[in-house]
Amino acid sequence: MLWLLAVISIGIVAWMWAVRRALWPLRRPDGPPWLPVELREGELVWSEKQFRCERPVPVVARVDRVYRRPDGVLVPMEFKRRPVARTYLADIVELSVQRYVLRQAAFEVSLRAYVAVVLAADGRIIALPVNLEDSAAIEQRIARLLALRSRAVEPEGPIHPAVCLRCGHRTVCKRYVGGMAAAADGHLETT
Repeated sequence: MLWLLAVISIGIVAWMWAVRRALWPLRRPDGPPWLPVELREGELVWSEKQFRCERPVPVVARVDRVYRRPDGVLVPMEFKRRPVARTYLADIVELSVQRYVLRQAAFEVSLRAYVAVVLAADGRIIALPVNLEDSAAIEQRIARLLALRSRAVEPEGPIHPAVCLRCGHRTVCKRYVGGMAAAADGHLETT
């Protein structure tokens, strides 16, 4: 009698496995509802991981998350806590540098990434797509940064005067004078 119960149990498990296998293509995509459709069938490959490349210059990037789509292409995602769902140029540059470093490590990385904005009011997450800069643009940014650090070139000033308030170079910037930032025409503007 015990052997009959064992055979029936094995048969039921085999039948359940076969049904699940047959229905697999019809399953609901995995992942939280805020995750972009293209990533739901992919897999999370890295979270909070640091990458480094040495050439053409040493660059370090820390990724929040990187997903691998079913076609094998990697897609970076950066999390930001904000009052509104929007992206900034700084997000694009940060994700582009991550893409640059991953490509230097011989990974295929999408030119589209995501900024997952965690809304401060209610904690909802909204994933916003961004188009990334290519390797040439990132190499130009690196060259500009190195030239600024070596003082081979002068800073051009902020994109917006409010940037001066958070800048760590206020004390040495010729465009920032005691709460005033110099405009391109040389006139002072309050920040």
